Amino acid sequence: MRYVEMADDVLALVSRLGLHRPAVIGHSMGGKVAMSLALRYPEAVGALVVVDIAPVAYEDRFSDYVQAMRGVDLEGAGNRTDISRRLATSIPDAGPVAFLMQNLVMRNEHFDWRLNLMAIGNAMRELTAFPTELLTERFDGPMTLIAGEHSDYVKPGDERLLETLFPQLQVVVIPGAGHWVHADQPKAFVEAVLPAIDASS
Repeated sequence: MRYVEMADDVLALVSRLGLHRPAVIGHSMGGKVAMSLALRYPEAVGALVVVDIAPVAYEDRFSDYVQAMRGVDLEGAGNRTDISRRLATSIPDAGPVAFLMQNLVMRNEHFDWRLNLMAIGNAMRELTAFPTELLTERFDGPMTLIAGEHSDYVKPGDERLLETLFPQLQVVVIPGAGHWVHADQPKAFVEAVLPAIDASS
């Protein structure tokens, strides 16, 4: 559960699929994986799109989500709506609940989470940080940071670090969006992503 290892996993997938310098996009933790990939293997990435995250350490905001997901009695749940309702008792914001519900799958005729929640919980210190060994690297390709207007994940001081690591940095702020930019303002999010992806061609 280290970002350098997850970057290696993504590189292996890019290689297996035979992709040539694809555009890589990631939100939050996925954004840290995407940045790690671009900094570690800059020749493998055509363009980078990072959604509402910076290459810095954060306080732990996700252990509560992990605990809420682990606390749901999946075997006793009748359907997805029931599970969503149970999650909502611990997570009052509907956006994250809908996002987390994407990880619900059927296994052996009952619901289960596709995520290794125990491993994520145990690695939270690593996941809230960013690999210091990558802070001396650079990605000179196109990089778009999409931030939510009402999110506090990207602070003004973070842009200086981002510009050092990603000299071609472009910042797009989505009005009316928080951290879950794609869920809060999907149309505006797509409109910001498409030209960023085009930059890789």
